[in-house]
Amino acid sequence: MDETRKIAKLFNSIKLSDFNDYFGLENNDIYHYTSPDVFNIIINDNTLRFSDRLFLNDKSEGSYVLDVCLELIKDKHLEDSWDKKFYQQLEIECKKKIPNPEILNFRTYQISFSMDEDNLALWNYYTKGADMGGFNLKFDAEKILDSLNKKINEKKKLSNPPVLHGGKVVYDKYMQFKIIEDIILKFKSLYDEITDKKYLIELLVRKILIVGTFFKQECFKFENEYRIVIDLYMDDDGKFMTIENGKNVTTKKGYLIPSVDIEWNQEALIGVTVSPTLEFDGIKRSILNITNGKYTNINDENIKSSKIPVRY
Repeated sequence: MDETRKIAKLFNSIKLSDFNDYFGLENNDIYHYTSPDVFNIIINDNTLRFSDRLFLNDKSEGSYVLDVCLELIKDKHLEDSWDKKFYQQLEIECKKKIPNPEILNFRTYQISFSMDEDNLALWNYYTKGADMGGFNLKFDAEKILDSLNKKINEKKKLSNPPVLHGGKVVYDKYMQFKIIEDIILKFKSLYDEITDKKYLIELLVRKILIVGTFFKQECFKFENEYRIVIDLYMDDDGKFMTIENGKNVTTKKGYLIPSVDIEWNQEALIGVTVSPTLEFDGIKRSILNITNGKYTNINDENIKSSKIPVRY
């Protein structure tokens, strides 16, 4: 086997599922907090909006994992046995990628959920309007992920279709170090065997970026986030080459945010919670009215009001 194939084989052998001890759910319920206007779009259009991660509110999305990796490399300087040349090359590649962590023409799009059913900070952040009213949609994580993967490849049959990955976000720096070091050591085992060391380091950083999609700074820990991500390949004109869906642009605080809407199976929706500032009984009737006959799992029992005792 030539060394290029050997490096590629190693790259492909390291999968997100290898880190399920960190990314896996304890139970299967996830919650998507949203405003009334977006809730209406989700329910009526039966789509979820995935946004380009480089344009999200957290300015460190994409580059944060590289900062963690550089911190790990800095710690390696304290070890007598560290491989100086290997880590120097890794440091250079990480710094080169920080200004633009996009991998070739692959752009990562994602949607956020929480594992918290009734979180005041999330109600305040994601609900909109003078009354700060909104909803969270309760999904079966396994069903929503499975249905999104099926829908995204329904029209465009590909031999190697894009795959959506779901997992909970890791906030603990020590755990982030352990995951990155595990990946580094796998690539480092090949370092002395091959001549194209630059290609090895490039693929190592690419794998770190992929796994780091599920890393965030500890200041965001209150979100208790679960996210679903997809890497989409685009041509030079910005057209998706991997799916039929067109790219949209949404606006927020003056930012133009690339996004893509993906259909999902209605059975994945298993509940709705109404924010604490809304009048529950009337809102509940309106939800039952728009979901009747379309969302079989939404009924009188699984539409709930927030238990947080606030008026506004």
